[in-house]
Amino acid sequence: MRRAARTFVGTHDFRAFTANRGVPLADAVRTVTCCEVRRRGPLLTFVIAGTGFLYKMCRAMVGTLVQLGQGKLDAADLRRILDSRDRRAAGMTAPATDWCCGRSTIETQWPERNPSDPAPNRHRPFP
Repeated sequence: MRRAARTFVGTHDFRAFTANRGVPLADAVRTVTCCEVRRRGPLLTFVIAGTGFLYKMCRAMVGTLVQLGQGKLDAADLRRILDSRDRRAAGMTAPATDWCCGRSTIETQWPERNPSDPAPNRHRPFP
């Protein structure tokens, strides 16, 4: 996940990582200056910094990285998803809880799930 997170760093068209707001998106090019995954005990902390973000962009990035960590996606898929510019190609959208925003930095924590635990409810991904 840490290595794959670096794929987001740089200037890219993040159309695959934004929610459709019902109007055509004129410009989806954004610059991400930092995308890190940190671990402290059972919590994974995602730190994303950039010059600006699209609607639900960071939540889609985190959800996709979590699915990568669960083995549902491959690290090579990340570049393909970015290039596709298609939201349907990316992973789930992380829930809108425990987000901390400051200027152009966003941070969230995700509880790591024990593989022996039952799969979380589709609509409530937190155990």
